[in-house]
Amino acid sequence: VGPQYLDTRQSLLSGEAATVGLPTQSVCMWSWMGGATISWTVKHNGLFASAVRQIGTGIGLQGNVRQTIISFQAQHKIGKRSALDVFTSYNMNEPLIQNRLNVGSSNSYLSAGGEFSRNLTDRWTLRCTVWAIRQGAGSNADPQYSGNHNRAAISLSYQLTKPLRRG
Repeated sequence: VGPQYLDTRQSLLSGEAATVGLPTQSVCMWSWMGGATISWTVKHNGLFASAVRQIGTGIGLQGNVRQTIISFQAQHKIGKRSALDVFTSYNMNEPLIQNRLNVGSSNSYLSAGGEFSRNLTDRWTLRCTVWAIRQGAGSNADPQYSGNHNRAAISLSYQLTKPLRRG
């Protein structure tokens, strides 16, 4: 955890218009950043919580944002090879520079889901994940647009491991 100095400049227009020397907005300021994680595990169960504040890319907003992420996860191991996870996360994104394109904009969202994983062998793992995302709308949000969506994924992964050699 510590201070971070931000010096951000952003064109009032994007694309080709931004390259012809049109006015820009800028902001210079100090902001704190950092994070903390706490975990608790007993036998076959685990609980995890984290909070992070950082500078992000904005994910849908023009320019950089101050991002705050709060996450929780619970895990339960089923036997020796399987596990069940449930998770949730709340992401808040505040534009560093307010302009006419993002005044009242919000790109804050809540996501939650679950995952079942099964180790098929020592190296092969099968995962089935589902989650939902619900986005908060700012005062200027287009009612036709919604960032709400559901996702599902099935993955098969292979773990490459190799012992470290001592030099």
